[in-house]
Amino acid sequence: MEDILPQQSTSWQNMISTARCVFNSFGYHEIILPVAERTEVFTRTLGDSSDIVNKEMYTFEDKKGRSLTLRPEGTASVVRAVIEHGLLSSGNTVKVFYIGPMFRYERPQKGRKRQFYQMGVEFFGARSYYSDCDAVLCMSEICKKLDIPIVIKINTLGCKSCLVKYTEFIKKSLTNKQDDLCKDCATRIKSNILRVFDCKNKNCKNILKDITPIYEMVCDKDKQQFTSFKDVLNKFDVTFVEDRTLVRGLDYYSGIIYEAYIKDYNSDAVSGGGRYNDLVSIMGGPQTPSVGFAIGIDRLIEYKNDSSKKEIDVFLVSLGPSALHKNFELLITLRNLGFSAEMEYEEKSPKSQFRKANSFNAKYVVVRGEDEIKKDIIKIKDMATGHEKEIKENQLKTVLSNKT
Repeated sequence: MEDILPQQSTSWQNMISTARCVFNSFGYHEIILPVAERTEVFTRTLGDSSDIVNKEMYTFEDKKGRSLTLRPEGTASVVRAVIEHGLLSSGNTVKVFYIGPMFRYERPQKGRKRQFYQMGVEFFGARSYYSDCDAVLCMSEICKKLDIPIVIKINTLGCKSCLVKYTEFIKKSLTNKQDDLCKDCATRIKSNILRVFDCKNKNCKNILKDITPIYEMVCDKDKQQFTSFKDVLNKFDVTFVEDRTLVRGLDYYSGIIYEAYIKDYNSDAVSGGGRYNDLVSIMGGPQTPSVGFAIGIDRLIEYKNDSSKKEIDVFLVSLGPSALHKNFELLITLRNLGFSAEMEYEEKSPKSQFRKANSFNAKYVVVRGEDEIKKDIIKIKDMATGHEKEIKENQLKTVLSNKT
């Protein structure tokens, strides 16, 4: 679990602010959820066989012996909330979004921490594939606004009948190969067999590649919905590929599912979601067709940090106390003109100040010392070309404007 430091929080807030605008434009309204829930909220929805329930949940007893869990994902909590507060009783569609921390006890690594942050949407009450399109277009628009190039993997699991039929087919196909599968997959045959497609074991992958994908066995109605779904994505220039092995990692999905990956960037999925028509009824609510997705905020931030260092327009280097005073006045003037500017606020060596300028990835460095003050000039260095020249201070705005 990590702190979000001041130099990082601005990027977080900008990203969340952008997402909020997109959510609102798509008609989603914010729901703010508790961090801890009754454990059964997750065991009933995520499935007893899921890795999240078996290995990753932070579960504890309160002072009255009730089992509570820090939420490992958002959908189950949203479903619990809309049922509990009667939001589905009118029969109208309900569109909500959430933003906040989630918790999973797993091995910390790049892009995967034990406390992580997600934002997501849930769309209740619409059975049409247009609601699936609405969710995917919302996810795509957020990434577009954030200048994050994604490709979306899509598949369909078919309806409940299709899933039952395919589950039986996979069991028959793998029963004689059980000894060749890894320990986890051998267990999944008895618990949730579709999850074998999530396995990263090379031997398991080789066994599974020869098995008929689920898409080939879904009913004609679900195939037609999937085709119509793809037609809409194509119409709106959403980049996607079909992945016939995609199943998602949670028990409640059925119908159209998807995951988003950043193009030419080595990371896990940054977003994922799909349809879950039976989840509300499993939780004790009315039968309600539903669809939703979640986006990993940490992974988007990580990509933004890796793909581009934040630049500032100018860094001011001061050689002596008089220069420090004048440069501070110039610093405020530049910021008021709309330029990003920084400086060292104490007397430091030129080498130290240039090192700091590099850490800010400054486009220009302005140098001022006693000689420059006497001549009423400043020295400006273009950090990209290394070219240095002397100018009047009132010329600096023009130089920076031409560059930026």
